[in-house]
Amino acid sequence: MPDSKGRPLGSEIEKEATKWAEEQGWFSFKVAMTNKRGVPDRFYSRAGKAVFVEFKGAFEVVSEPQKRRIREIVASGLDAWVCRDLADFKWRMR
Repeated sequence: MPDSKGRPLGSEIEKEATKWAEEQGWFSFKVAMTNKRGVPDRFYSRAGKAVFVEFKGAFEVVSEPQKRRIREIVASGLDAWVCRDLADFKWRMR
């Protein structure tokens, strides 16, 4: 369900992005529960590439723990980012 201005929520972007990614051969799973706060929503992998993605709608706020986890993941050598747009997701997942 979009927000009051008709913009997609992060959960809607996540659903469409995951459908597209799996059609492109990406393996994915929802990160449901960890012992660390702020871990991104989804993990994707394909051909030796691993990606963590936090999905947010246009005006949904990224929490400080989420920002910190993304920085930690990137510092460890993996790719991680906040996705607010399906087109951006597709471009980054090429």
